[in-house]
Amino acid sequence: MFKIQRSCTDIRTLGSGSTRKPRTYGFSSKLLLALALGCGLPQFLPMVTTPTIAAPANTLAGWFNEGLKLGKAGNHAGAIKAYSEALKFNPKLESAYINRAIAKWSLQDFSGALQDFNQAVKLNSKSAGAYAGRGTTFLSQKNYAAAIQDFNQALRHNPKL
Repeated sequence: MFKIQRSCTDIRTLGSGSTRKPRTYGFSSKLLLALALGCGLPQFLPMVTTPTIAAPANTLAGWFNEGLKLGKAGNHAGAIKAYSEALKFNPKLESAYINRAIAKWSLQDFSGALQDFNQAVKLNSKSAGAYAGRGTTFLSQKNYAAAIQDFNQALRHNPKL
C-alpha cells in the first residue's frame, strides 16, 4: 500500500517522514501511483536502451542510438523519425516501438502511441514496459478501465515496477 501524496516529487520521497495526512489506496507500485497523478511517462518509464555503440547512422544500431540521443535531448519528432528508420531494418524490434511510442506520447499523439504500444505487446506479450506505457496512454485519454487493466498486466510481468 502506498499513500498518495499531492505531487510527483512527493512520490519519489514516499516514506521520508512527510507530515501530511495522505489518502491510502491499494496500488502496489510507485509507478502506477505516479502515472495516476499524471506525473508523466518519461519520468517513470525510462526509454528502453541497448548498449550504445559507435555505428554509422544508416544501420539499425545507428538509427536506434540516434533515437535515444534525440529523445533524451527532447527532440521527440526527430526521435520518432530515427526509430522509424531503425524499424525499417528490423520491423520486429520491440524496443524501437516502445521508444517511438514514448516519443509520440510526449508530443501528445496518443493514438500514435497506442498503435506503437499495441505493436510492442503483439511482438512480446510479456513486455511490462509496453503494458505500462499503453496504460499511461489510456490514462491520458481518461480510459481508466483500460489503464488499470494494463497496469495490472505490467505488474504481473514485472512486480518491481
